[in-house]
Amino acid sequence: DVHPLGNPHYLADPGMTPIVTRNILEGLARVAPASRARFEGNRREFLSRVEQAMIGWTRTLAPYRGARVVQYHPDFVYLFARFGLEQAGAIEDRPGIPPTPEHLVRLIAEMKQQQVKLIVIEPWNDLKLAQRVAQQAGATVRVLAPNVGALRDAETYLGVVDYNVRTLAEALR
Repeated sequence: DVHPLGNPHYLADPGMTPIVTRNILEGLARVAPASRARFEGNRREFLSRVEQAMIGWTRTLAPYRGARVVQYHPDFVYLFARFGLEQAGAIEDRPGIPPTPEHLVRLIAEMKQQQVKLIVIEPWNDLKLAQRVAQQAGATVRVLAPNVGALRDAETYLGVVDYNVRTLAEALR
């Protein structure tokens, strides 16, 4: 995946929050060193909330470990890895490249053969195309939140992960 400023998709994995928040803390402390103690306290409180939520998220997705899911674009590979889901393919031929008809025919055949029942997309992906693929493969489509504010139910980082976990569990049930 080509991201000139770095791949942002790792943020979908809540297990990355200690690293991410450490980097944010260090950056904030460089520009406001007098506030470092407050930043550290806020980080500890946030990490505690993530840790508590992680227990529930892990429990919610535990029954679906090993479930195979197709993505439109490989945005959620880190989220899948965290909770034991497997990427079974992508609608895009290559990241950022629209699919060819041949690619879609292969993908649908693979989904049928592997009994993949879920396609996840981002709010800006081609929903109609994803629905056509899902219909032909015997699957459903769900929209996940790739970042804060992408969907109404995803207004905070914890809200994003909670929404995605809940949506995955409901779709895989």
